[in-house]
Amino acid sequence: MLPLRSIEGVLIAATSLGLDADRARAAGAIDAGAHPDGLLSLDRVAAVWADLVAQRPSPELATELGFAAPIGCFGIVDYLAGSSSTLEGAMRALATHFSGIVRDMRVTLRATAAGHTLTAHAPDDPAREELTLAITVGRFRRLAAGPFRLDRLSLRARFAGPTRHEALYGCPVDLGAPASAMHVAHATAAMALSSADPQLASALASAAAQLGFGGPETSEVEAAVRSRLRDLLAQGRGDAASVARTIGTSERTLHRRLAGAGLSFQSVLDGFRRRESERLLRAGAALPEIALALGYSDQSAWSRAFKRWAGVSPREWRGERG
Repeated sequence: MLPLRSIEGVLIAATSLGLDADRARAAGAIDAGAHPDGLLSLDRVAAVWADLVAQRPSPELATELGFAAPIGCFGIVDYLAGSSSTLEGAMRALATHFSGIVRDMRVTLRATAAGHTLTAHAPDDPAREELTLAITVGRFRRLAAGPFRLDRLSLRARFAGPTRHEALYGCPVDLGAPASAMHVAHATAAMALSSADPQLASALASAAAQLGFGGPETSEVEAAVRSRLRDLLAQGRGDAASVARTIGTSERTLHRRLAGAGLSFQSVLDGFRRRESERLLRAGAALPEIALALGYSDQSAWSRAFKRWAGVSPREWRGERG
């Protein structure tokens, strides 16, 4: 599922490009009165995207939409990145917290000899990777204190003919690459942001951590487990062995690293499930959908666990908060 707020941001961008956003909303069965913090299933997201592609069958559509998307598409993480002191800080904020916004995607940041590489990972969806990187580039172009330039861009997407990607990004673009990533020189990464606000950044980082998005107080291994749980629980594979395999380590090593951080796998799992339960309840998700997303066999099993954590049932908890 994807946040409706993110989809609406893309539809605002679509309108600016002359596309019929209402038609795309209808294709995805998006109710005009839907709460912006609600969630949209991936099949409905795919229907929205298919309609936009039908309206504008351009190989650069994902990039054009990303460049035109308004600030706020990434929710709290958008503002957290924008309030960072430098572009490197903004990229690090995205890498740390992005999976809290989009459950089935990850953003990673790697330092290289030449600079920094920010990679978007969306299973079987190179268009969404391109869109995410385009939104990020568009943000940095608006917020950087000086001219923002990429060294190069890599995209997994493949196209039959020539495209305008290099003209749009102003750098070499490698299409059909093994991964979708933007490559930034050290000097560019060190550039200040005109929107920098250290106090706001600190407050938003704390809020993101409370929502289970990771943060400066989260150990590396805990953040790694949390980010994998988002995908694996929905597949019914939220056990330590499955998480360890996706991290690239053994189950025994995972338990040892967690113990070294003063944690257990069960405590991280329970904490993640509780925070994610509360987030999804606030977003208005249906109770059976929440139970399924968190890897429970049925709604009653999740309800019993939630009552053990919160002292009230999920329905009562939601009712108490309006």
